Amino acid sequence: MNGVITVAGRSPGDLLAGLQQQLEDDHVRMLRVLELTQQQVCGAAPDWPRVAALLEFLSEYSDRVHYPQENRVLDRLLQNCVTPAQRQMVYLDLAEHERMLSRTNALREIVHGFAAGAPRDESLCAEVCSYLDVQRAHIALEERRILPLLEERLSAGDWLELEAEIREEARSSREALAAAAAVDWRRRLLQRYAQLTGICD
Repeated sequence: MNGVITVAGRSPGDLLAGLQQQLEDDHVRMLRVLELTQQQVCGAAPDWPRVAALLEFLSEYSDRVHYPQENRVLDRLLQNCVTPAQRQMVYLDLAEHERMLSRTNALREIVHGFAAGAPRDESLCAEVCSYLDVQRAHIALEERRILPLLEERLSAGDWLELEAEIREEARSSREALAAAAAVDWRRRLLQRYAQLTGICD
């Protein structure tokens, strides 16, 4: 025994890298989908059904995969932030998740009303582009301020406890079906991501 605690055969360092990498990989996927959405909207003849499919992916991936994981980590971060400014930044980030999801869903519903071959609607194109800018700014802020704060403030023990909480939730009879569904949603949404982007990762 070397005294190093492990979870599922991983050292604390491996776990730290794994959870952080998942959040960063999510950001990469979301940025790719945002770029594809902008390419469609900025074209002379937007493929509105494809735009709707891209927005639907963003909505479901955020709601079912990315935000639940990130929110769990941010909740733990709030317990470790030592300055009011840090706490305020995390609270704002959590609130932004709710606003972004609401805006994505509202925009998706509007776009769903446009059939294939519908002409450009300049006001809708401007609204979509504004939304894309806000999404990119949100991700950029997290990359610049939140993720480094996670690395600074969360210990290996914090990450181990987070993993244990997730595993316990999956074992719980009350949460077992929801946890299984979450795993299935990740798999299904990553398959849809590959179809939309042509990228398998």
